[in-house]
Amino acid sequence: MPGCAGRPAGPPAPSARAPFASREGDSPPPGEPLLLWPSAPTADRWSPVAAVRLPTGDLVVAEKAQNRLFLLRGRDSAPYRLPPPPESPVEWTALSLAPGLSFYALDGPGGKIHQYDFHGNYLGEALDLKVAAARFELGPIDPVGLAVDRSGRTVVTDRLGDRVLLFGPGWSYLGTAGETGSAPGAWRRPGRAAVSDDGRFLVADEGNRRVVLLDGVGAVLEVLDTDDPPRGVVALGSGGFAISLGDRVEILDRGLALRESRVVGPGPECRGGSAYATEALAATADGVVVGEGCSGRLLEIGLRGD
Repeated sequence: MPGCAGRPAGPPAPSARAPFASREGDSPPPGEPLLLWPSAPTADRWSPVAAVRLPTGDLVVAEKAQNRLFLLRGRDSAPYRLPPPPESPVEWTALSLAPGLSFYALDGPGGKIHQYDFHGNYLGEALDLKVAAARFELGPIDPVGLAVDRSGRTVVTDRLGDRVLLFGPGWSYLGTAGETGSAPGAWRRPGRAAVSDDGRFLVADEGNRRVVLLDGVGAVLEVLDTDDPPRGVVALGSGGFAISLGDRVEILDRGLALRESRVVGPGPECRGGSAYATEALAATADGVVVGEGCSGRLLEIGLRGD
């Protein structure tokens, strides 16, 4: 397997910084530097589409400009490009932690879930979703989102079929949830997904402009309508969630009530364009990292502690 020789031994100590202002909708105070992942400009422009923070503290980023995966061992380290699957090219759409010391990367158009270890070594193909769809007579699928809990219970969103696919540990097929529509439990272009530590799944229902909280068997627990189509979703250590939409990140509690809304400012390479939040969204120790689409950079946003 390809290794990661020559990488730094570990992430650097975090930089000291002042806390973000706590008023809803605030950007960082004037003069406070943007916290960028990575801190140095990249060799070419990224278009971040997914991100996941590993238990090691490292960050894995999927970018769609050239459909690459990168491992970042702290903000100040050089990005390490992960080896692509043998059948590349691929088009990454989602990342999720996997049970054990590994993570999954979803090639949506290819319909395959691939697996990597925490060092960035390619472990192989975990599941061919199109083969599974044919086996269980699901018809054509367009998988976009992926979330896997600690036991291996999995949600995959199917944008073409307006439904979510449910799998148990070991990729045992459990069924589907939803149909086209706007009633609770129905979907219009379901997108990214996230899972909390206690096994609840949050799914971005882009066409209906809402996020939907599901239990482990796909039953609807809560629904939150949003002003803009939700793009990225991530579970937070507090039991709540964060979602990216429009030009901001919104922080939700366990019941999806809004706790905080933070504006995503332009990255340094934006050069007069309009900043917007991408689907790439990952939790950090005390905040979130979100992709900023105008500059193609990843920005870290600190959150309130109350």
